Amino acid sequence: GDLLARARTVLEAADCVLLAAPGEAELLRRWCGAELVRTAVVPPAVPEIAPAPVAPPFPRDFVLSVGRIEPLKNPLLSLAAALRAKLPIAFAGALPPRGRHLLHSRRFKREVDAAGRGHARWLGALPADQVRGLMQQARVHVLASWTEVLGRSTAEAALHGAAVVLTDVGHAPELLGRDDPRVFLVEPGDEDGLVRALRAAWAVGRAPDGALAQRVAERLSWTAVAPALLDAWGIPR
Repeated sequence: GDLLARARTVLEAADCVLLAAPGEAELLRRWCGAELVRTAVVPPAVPEIAPAPVAPPFPRDFVLSVGRIEPLKNPLLSLAAALRAKLPIAFAGALPPRGRHLLHSRRFKREVDAAGRGHARWLGALPADQVRGLMQQARVHVLASWTEVLGRSTAEAALHGAAVVLTDVGHAPELLGRDDPRVFLVEPGDEDGLVRALRAAWAVGRAPDGALAQRVAERLSWTAVAPALLDAWGIPR
């Protein structure tokens, strides 16, 4: 009660509230009752990072999953689904800091090891340019999160040509294009659906110059997002 009241006060007093997507205004109204005076849609931008050369994790095409190795991102489900689909999968991401989710981390490492290096690999935390290098190689990117705002790694992988599999949460489905034939949506926690989506995305394969990659560049690059941010701040361009 008190928290919601304070949130409503702050939101209604703001000169401008930046929204990641148009639907966020309604979400805020339903959450705390805020009637926003002025809003601006400024989606999370995909940084412009030049991919670095990086050794491929497998000698053939592979599925990539980029994100912190934590329950929220549900990497165990991605691993299980990829193994059922008989697709090699590589994970790039750090473990949670200071021993958080320790049992989950141990289980993840144990199951990756049990799958064998020919089927699953955890590459650890990598520099951003090396992650982009992997995205240039990946046939499919998967992010099976329980919840997200955008899930920026999905957008980054799409920019570099991968077909993307993601849970139907947050703003990514609308920003990437819910009906795009290279975007495969599943419900959170649906392992059978994830297996089917991975197989379908694998069949589609890479398209670095396709419509999905172009849409990400047009909607989510800094070149596209910066003018909206400057306008919201009232800074002349």
